[in-house]
Amino acid sequence: MLAPTVVLWHSTSEMVAQVVLIPMLADDSARLFERLVAGVVHFKWASPFVLLGVYGLWRGARDQLEREDWWLLVGAGWFGFVILFVDFDVGGYTDLIPGLAFVAIGVGLLSAKLTTERLRYALTAALVSVVVVNLVAFGSVGLVFPATDTPAPVPMDDLRTNERALELSAVSDDTHDVRYYYWNREVPETCHYRLSLMEVNWLQSVGGGDLSGCSDLQEVRAVQRDRGSGGLLHLL
Repeated sequence: MLAPTVVLWHSTSEMVAQVVLIPMLADDSARLFERLVAGVVHFKWASPFVLLGVYGLWRGARDQLEREDWWLLVGAGWFGFVILFVDFDVGGYTDLIPGLAFVAIGVGLLSAKLTTERLRYALTAALVSVVVVNLVAFGSVGLVFPATDTPAPVPMDDLRTNERALELSAVSDDTHDVRYYYWNREVPETCHYRLSLMEVNWLQSVGGGDLSGCSDLQEVRAVQRDRGSGGLLHLL
């Protein structure tokens, strides 16, 4: 994965800046409690199994894992440290996805340590029920996320009815939603594909250019105001 970046595109410095420096220097500075609340909001009904997975890893570290399994604890510990204290965009769930592999292993370790078949069946039934409810009610498998609609040439209904839709009124009508560009494989003429809160903080700190035409910018600034007032409503 790194070969195209280093050998073909000669963009090592850009990669280091985007992946390492910017997240460390321009994080959205969400408080620990805010990050925990965001995790529960994003995982929804899967939240108890995340806790079970963490407990399974902790218990496995005590009496199940061998020395050659060091990578599991190191990986889970590093991911937890990054999410809780370094870089977690609380407005989205994508930062949480890599940790699901460690959570799943933790649940497996816990299941293997249960002393009775009855407890194993109960844990399996609970996991299956979450998957079934998710599949039937939301149209996807995995975490309990709503199904994704096909983007229209204008912002989708959830954006139009959002309270921050007024913030988008200043953007010209020919500025499409970011999902429209991805879905139709179009390249925006004058704007970055997407502006996260972290990127806006970085651009402001280094004196970035005029990004007023970006469709995401107004909404991100509204989140900044919410964050400044100490509110968690934008997560719910």
